[in-house]
Amino acid sequence: MSWVDASSHGGPGWVDLDDAREFATGEPPIMKTVGYVLYYDPEPEGWITMTDTIGGDECSSVHKIPSCMIRSLEMLPCDAAN
Repeated sequence: MSWVDASSHGGPGWVDLDDAREFATGEPPIMKTVGYVLYYDPEPEGWITMTDTIGGDECSSVHKIPSCMIRSLEMLPCDAAN
């Protein structure tokens, strides 16, 4: 899946206004994620939830991405029993 990442600029202090304007006009990063789909609602208000590792009763960290931020998605067949 490729998706548009939301991003922010700055930390707890003040941000220089020229730096903020430069950040504001830059393209947002396009990310790529590969993993197991735990949930997917393709509606614009929906989201996809994925993990990259699944065990018997547990999984690794879970990523939730709004459907409206998804650029492309390719679903591959998966044997959930293995």
